[in-house]
Amino acid sequence: MEDYIRLKIKKSKSKPRVVTVVQYQNVVRDWLRGHAQRDDPDAPLFYMKTGRQVMASNLYICIFRLRRRLGIKERIYSYLFRHYRATELYGKLLEKSSTERRTRS
Repeated sequence: MEDYIRLKIKKSKSKPRVVTVVQYQNVVRDWLRGHAQRDDPDAPLFYMKTGRQVMASNLYICIFRLRRRLGIKERIYSYLFRHYRATELYGKLLEKSSTERRTRS
């Protein structure tokens, strides 16, 4: 088994593309094992009880309800997760760069 999984994003703002999942590839594999349409490569990764694809508006409603249930006052939106991940990766890159400079000295 490989250390990553590739997901095909058919619809996006610009064009279809392939996204490589490394850190949570085991979670995605587990999800796919129980996926109702696991043998259909064109099936949506996330789907509703009806089998239809989860839309962005469905995700927004879930985030809104979860935020309210947890008592979080700040506004949370899907792009925030992307921004958080980019910030996290940038921090790791700086840490690695700093460590490499110290070992060379």
